[in-house]
Order: sequence, then structure tokens, then C-alpha cells
Amino acid sequence: MSGRKPLLFVMAEDTEAADQIAHRLNSDPLFAELNGRTLNLHTNLKGRLVKRGRGLGALEEFVESEKSISDEDLRALRKLSRDLDSDISSYRAICSVLMLREGWDVKNVTTIVPLRPLSAKSRILPEQTLGRGLRRMTPPGDGVGEILTVVEHKAFSSLYSEELSQEGLPLTVVDVNKIPRMTVTVFPDPARDLENLDIEIPQLTAGYRIEPVLEGLVFEDVIKGFARYLPLPLGHARQSEIDYEGRTLITDEIVERMKIKLPLLSDGVGAVSFFREELERATKVRNAHPILAPLLRRFLEDVLFEEKVSLFDDRLVARLGDADVREIIRAVFVPLIRSRITYKQERSREAAPQSVLKWKPFQATHSESRPAEVAVRTPFNLVPCDRQFEVAMVHYLDRCEDVAAFAKNAGPQKLTIDCLNAEGRRALYWPDFIVRKRDGGYLVIETKGRADRDAGPKALGAVEWCKAAAATTKKKWSYVYVEQGAFERLTGSTVEELVRAASPGLISVLEMVTSPQLQLDLGRAEAGEAGKRTERFVDPLVYSRLPPRYQRAIDDAIALFAFQCSKSGASLSPIFQPLLGPLDNAAEGLMAARLGNVLPVEPRTLDRFFVVQPVSGDKGSRFEFLLDKSKMLRKLLVHRAPLMPTGLLIFCLEYARGGQQQRGGILDAVGGRFRELSNGAMLGLLQQVYEFRNTYIAHQKQELTVPSDAEAALVTWIRALVEMHEAAAVSAASGP
Repeated sequence: MSGRKPLLFVMAEDTEAADQIAHRLNSDPLFAELNGRTLNLHTNLKGRLVKRGRGLGALEEFVESEKSISDEDLRALRKLSRDLDSDISSYRAICSVLMLREGWDVKNVTTIVPLRPLSAKSRILPEQTLGRGLRRMTPPGDGVGEILTVVEHKAFSSLYSEELSQEGLPLTVVDVNKIPRMTVTVFPDPARDLENLDIEIPQLTAGYRIEPVLEGLVFEDVIKGFARYLPLPLGHARQSEIDYEGRTLITDEIVERMKIKLPLLSDGVGAVSFFREELERATKVRNAHPILAPLLRRFLEDVLFEEKVSLFDDRLVARLGDADVREIIRAVFVPLIRSRITYKQERSREAAPQSVLKWKPFQATHSESRPAEVAVRTPFNLVPCDRQFEVAMVHYLDRCEDVAAFAKNAGPQKLTIDCLNAEGRRALYWPDFIVRKRDGGYLVIETKGRADRDAGPKALGAVEWCKAAAATTKKKWSYVYVEQGAFERLTGSTVEELVRAASPGLISVLEMVTSPQLQLDLGRAEAGEAGKRTERFVDPLVYSRLPPRYQRAIDDAIALFAFQCSKSGASLSPIFQPLLGPLDNAAEGLMAARLGNVLPVEPRTLDRFFVVQPVSGDKGSRFEFLLDKSKMLRKLLVHRAPLMPTGLLIFCLEYARGGQQQRGGILDAVGGRFRELSNGAMLGLLQQVYEFRNTYIAHQKQELTVPSDAEAALVTWIRALVEMHEAAAVSAASGP
């Protein structure tokens, strides 16, 4: 994060277009952040500069009118354009027609929108424009990563692929709909109303303390700890040592004799010391030999085995190095030791509450499976999510009118709650979200897809923390444990409805602390419900043959379908996000499987292979289209840098179905290798997917709110994914 304001630069074709664009950006609520903050600059402007405010805080603003701008105001306007990156400038965008080619040294351009045709003769213009954006806002080497975004334009694409690669700066072109794995910075966004989005988190002392001194452990405790296990059989006496002789290689003379003991633990006394040291390391206690050694000896002699034996009995010694002996000793003694060195204490105020606005910027991963979402009711620029359940929760909280603010509990300064895990060891727990309600109360929210053995202890620790937080701040703090099934069935639109729907799950998970066996039934039930949901969209046998990545994507999409469809008025477009990457990946894999083995090896022959040969009747636009597709196929097959693979696969199928004239090279290969597939169901499925994606997801021409439409489309998307994967598998198995 540089702390500087970003600037949008629009290149207009003519003054009329510039006026229309600037007016739209300044007035359309869709571009609220740019309303009144877009500067229009060209020689045919009509209007004048007006000074707003007084003294040092006075600002100049251009106001449109019917009167042409004066030369003096035009010079002042140009000066204003050169100061756009100053802290006092209120402008966030500039629209220009060929007036900023030279002498414009603004460094804050982060996005370039070229809205004018650029011919080969005007090649210098893209270079100059790109140079405006490549100026750094911060000095090199300060650790701040800066990104320049250019809306796709042929002139700029050519500049990327040719000029920059020649200078040793090859660029990877990424489909705008495919989320690459990247690292993003999360921080309190100064452009937001931070005062009303603030959340203050109490700073409390730990609920447990560890005293690494063992006291009060007696043999009766050991017997009770072993009660759940069955005694072990003794071993059989066997040779415990061998005679070793060392001889010279040439004369065979004996130069050394020794006895080598075979067992890892060769005697009972040594085994007691070994187990005692292992227990001390596991529990981090010190100087426990006087207590543990006698208990371990009696345990080995009188309790662990099916009959009482001496520590020096060969049958006992034969078993000391076995894994079952070692594991039962740990299972019996470790919980007993931890219960006597861990002390529960009252949580109290440790420091003043911490505002999330004081959290330092932190790094998070943004990818298909772990997206960083944008939300309105959070003070942060992004909300990093670890799974699709969290994505759905972000969208839900952002729509709840009774939520004043929420934050993802992430980063180095996140809320940390100590608890005792299922093994009795002190552990640290980080809930998922913190919410401030409009009534002044606070919620600590945990989203849980499947209960694990530590879910109960974590919930108990969080409930105790909330009670202490309420006592120290005199504000209501509550813990909300949201099971996936309960959230899917939720039809409300308030956080209070979420709390009520989740309360049975919290009661159930707290019972796990005293009845751990309940978690097994819960896990099986949830797995069964997930299986039934999957059967609704794809045949289980077909699903089982898919790679794990595709299975996870389908599971995430189906889970999001269940989440979103139960929320009235919720947009259903996010349902399809998990499948975008796998669909492109499957399309890429199918084209590589069908065409990869026909590529020439020799470089010159390879170059000729991707040349598009003109044929009689070619029109200019058709030939340019085929030439562009040939270049895209080369990027995919040779450079492994695919651009819009799903769309490219649709072209291959359509080209093969059309029975095109012979052109040689890659296009003939496409026609031959995809002819059989082009007559099947795949082309129709992909065309439906592509049209749906452009309408509801990529360009969002329409809002997707009808569950039946989303369900039908999801079935189609999954069928398309399965068709491509199975076709690629057949191609790989059949070979060239």
C-alpha cells in the first residue's frame, strides 16, 4: 500500500466523445467515486474555472457552460491537470484528447482506458500513454508493489507482446474472468467512512496459564486414566544381543570383538528414563523424574500388560520398543500431566480496547478457492476468505441492515482466544468474523462446514471470552457458531435471524466437550447431506471419476447455490465463480491433448505451422479473425499462456463443424482433430456456458435472481466440465 490516491486516465477519440465520457463519469451513480471528480481536458471545452473555498484550502474546479473556455482558463486547466497527484487535488480521473502526450508528469495513473482507434502510424501514442502509467508513485525499493491496469486494446497488446518482450520484459496475458493466484494487501480503506465502520475489540488476559511443575499425580490417577484401554499381551524372550567380530580384509585377522544389543530399549530401567523424557518434552514440564519414574515403573509392571511382571522380565523387555506400548503410555500420562499443570483463571482487562482501524496492513492470498471479496459494511478494502462458506457469509452480512460494521478476523493483530483443545492442551483459536450491530451489541462469528474434535473446546473458550468481554466493556458480546446446514436453510436477511438459526448448533457443539462421541454422527450426517446435494446436479459415479480439483469446485458451487438461494433478493451470480477456473483448465487440457502431438519440433517449421494461408473468397475481417485465433492457439500450445481457453475451444469446435477449406498448418489440424467432437453435445453446452457467463457474470448485463435459472445453468456448467474432462482423458489414452 503506497498511501497515494489512484488516477484513472481515459483516452477519448474526439472532443465530443470526451465530453460524453466526462459527463457520464461525473454524474452517473454507477461511478459514484468519480462523480464530480473527473477532469475533462481538450481545446474545444466550453466552461470556466471557478475557485471553491478560501485561503490555503481553496480549490479550482472546472464548470461547464455554453461559453467557450478562455485561453487563460485553458492554461490554468492544464496546470490543474499537472497537479492531479497532489494531496489537495480532489480529482480521481481525467479524460483527454491528445493533450497529455508531452510534459505531463503525473505519477498516480494506475488505470488506462484507451477509447480511440490507434493505427500503426500512431504507434508512438501507445508508448507515450503507457509511459504515463509506468511512472512509480513511490521510489523503487521501498517494498510497495504497484500495478498498472490497461483495458485491452490491440495497439497496446501489440506493444506488450513485441516491444516489451524484446526488452526482456515478457508479460503473461490472463483471462479477465480467471482469477490468478496472487498476494493482495488488506488495510483499512481511507476512502471509506471509517468512523462509522470502526470495531473496538477488548484486550483481555488469557483464560488459562501453564505452570510447568508437576505436582499431585498419584498411581490411582494412572489406573483411572488406563480404564478405557485393554491390557496388552507380553512378548516372547528372544536373543537381545549378538557377538560381533572385526577382521582385516587381507589377513582375516580378528582385530575387534564386541556385543551389540538389538532392541531399541534394551532394559526396563532405560525404558523408564526414555518414556519419562518423552513425556516431559510432550508436556513441557521440568524436573518430573521423582514423580514420573516410579509411576511409569508400576504402570509397566502392574497395569499395562495382561499379567504382572518384573521390569527385568525378558517378555516385557521384548515389548518396550513396540509402537502400541509407546502410544498407550502417551495416551494415559499426557492428559493426566496437562490437567495438573494447566490452571483456569478469570479473564480480565489487559489493555484498552483495540480499534481494527489501527490494524497494520497485512498480506492475504487471492485465488479461485480463497478469494478476497469486496464489501461495503467493512472498514477494510478487501475481505479475505478461506472457503466458499465464508464468501457467502460476507455477502450475507453486507446485506443485513442491522449490521453496522463487520471485519474478517485475519492478519497478525487478529482476535486470538486461548482454549483447551480435545487433548487438554492449551491452544489458540481465531474465529472468522467480528460484527458490530446497530443496537451496539457485538458478535464473534465462526463458520463451520463440518464439526471437528476441537470445535467444542473452541466454542467453549469463545463463549467464556465473550462473557468476559461483556463484563469488562459493559456491552453485549455473543458467540455465534454457524453450521453450514443451518446457514443453507436460513431465509432471513438480518443478523438477528442468523443468531437465532445458529443457536441450536452452538448448544450441540458445546455438548461435544462432555460427549465427544456426538461429533462422529454429526460428521456422517453432514457428509450424507452433501452427497444428496451433489446427486441433484451430477451422477455420483461420474463425479467420483473427476480430479479432486474439479470435485472441490463442484462442491463449492453447489454449496454456494444452497447458501444463496435461501436468501431473498440475493444475487446468484457468485454461485458460478468456483467453476470458472476449472472450465478454462479443462478446455486448455482438451486442446492440448488433441493438438499437442501434431506440433512440429523444428523452430522454423513450427513458425510456418501457425501461419494462416488465405483462400479464395476470404474477406478481410474473416482472415483477421482466423489469424487472431491462430496466435491464441500458439500461445496455448507452445507458450502455455492460454487466453480465454473456453472461447478458444468453442472456436475449434465451430471451425471443425463448418467443414472449412484447406489452409494447412494449425487450422487443418483443428478441423481434423475436433471434427468428431464437434458433432456431439459439447459445443452446445459450451455455447450455453459462454453466453450465460457473458450475460450474468463477466459483463453482468442482467441480474441473476431466479433459483430455477441458476440451477439449470449449474447443471449445464457441470455437464460441460465433465464432457471436456472425459474427452481429454480419451484423447490422452488413445495417443497420437
